[in-house]
Order: sequence, then C-alpha cells, then structure tokens
Amino acid sequence: MTEIIIIICLLIIALLSIVNYKKQNRINELELNRTILDKKLIESEALCDYIKQLLLIQLQELQKDAQKNLLPVRPGDKKINQPKFNWTKLYPIFDGLYDKLAEKLAQRYPTLTEKEKQHCCLIRAKFRTDEITYILDYETTTSTHTQKNKLQKKLGIADVKEWPIFFDNL
Repeated sequence: MTEIIIIICLLIIALLSIVNYKKQNRINELELNRTILDKKLIESEALCDYIKQLLLIQLQELQKDAQKNLLPVRPGDKKINQPKFNWTKLYPIFDGLYDKLAEKLAQRYPTLTEKEKQHCCLIRAKFRTDEITYILDYETTTSTHTQKNKLQKKLGIADVKEWPIFFDNL
C-alpha cells in the first residue's frame, strides 16, 4: 500500500514538474514575443516619425513656395497668376501629419466644399492668412478672413481661438 502511495506521489510530482516546465516554457516564449513586439513597436514609431518628418518637409515646401510667391498683400490688393496646387497629393500629407484630417473632414462634414476643406487643412497646419490667400487663390486677405468666418459658422466654431479644440475633437 505504501508503495502505491509513493508511486502516486511520484507520479503527481512528475506531472506537476511537467506542467511547471510547460508553463515556464510558455512564459519564456511570451517574454521573447514581447521583446520582439517591443522592438517592432520602436521601429514602427521611428518609421512613423520619419514619415511624418518627410510629410512635414513637403508641407514646409508648400509654405515656402507660398511665401516666396507672395505679392504685397493689403486689403484691396489683387493677385495675379496664381499656380494650382495638386490637392490629391496634398491631402495625404495632411492626413499623415494630422490623423487623417482631410478624410475626417470629408466624412463628418460632407457639405464642405473642396476649398473649405483645403482652408481647414491650411488652418490646421498653421499657415498664415497671406499664405492661405495665395494658396487658395483668394483675391485679398480680407476675402480670406471672410471665408474663414463663414467656415467657422458652418463648422459651429464660435471663436477663432476654438480652432485647436475643433481639430482635437475631429
């Protein structure tokens, strides 16, 4: 009888050892997977930062072009020979930099015109009024301000200081 009890105890110990061994192997495997995932996360964050830097450089080039080509802009001044910007290439830049900005604007505000959506993108990127006037080919900075005020009303933005809140909640 004691032999049977000893054999059962040994079997239980062996079984517990096997279970413990498998658990330890699983823990080691999970720790290895976590290490691999942590490395991939760091790599993907670095890649994301790199892509954002590239997109930001493209956006800065657009801004430089706008600044370089600005004519003296005063209320009442008219501008001539404005270039057309390729917004099919610009929207992905804004989307990449600002959490799918153009896409969200189109989805949540389907009544926005293309020019209004472009205006929002430029406001989000902190372009100055004279730069927006140039890029969107408004006649004057006054008309740019007028369009911005109309846009604010359309989007339910009560004050110019609420634009950052609007973009954060978009």
